[in-house]
Amino acid sequence: MDPETIQGVDAREIETVSKERLFWLRFAPAMEAAYETETGPARSRELFWRGWVAIAIYLSLLLSDWYVTPDIFGTAVFVRVCLVTPAAIVMMAIIWRNPPVWLRESIEVVSVLMAGASH
Repeated sequence: MDPETIQGVDAREIETVSKERLFWLRFAPAMEAAYETETGPARSRELFWRGWVAIAIYLSLLLSDWYVTPDIFGTAVFVRVCLVTPAAIVMMAIIWRNPPVWLRESIEVVSVLMAGASH
């Protein structure tokens, strides 16, 4: 491989981008593809394991539901355990398979919105 090229991206292009202000927070397509190839699988694994931590924290909030709103605790259990948690596990299974970047990041947004809406 040419020493001036990293993962198919010209080193001059990397130098140019590092000096520019990225308005849309995006690189050139070749650079985006190289970055995703390099970091995508690790990000998917990290999100998968952090997802289990997030589910544990999310379910631990049932304690506050029980103390603060005991009159609707049954509803809280149903929503958290029967709706949100299974959906989150399905989303984590998709993430484990290292999906395309648009799907992986969309799943993250949807999971946060879903958890917030369930309150």
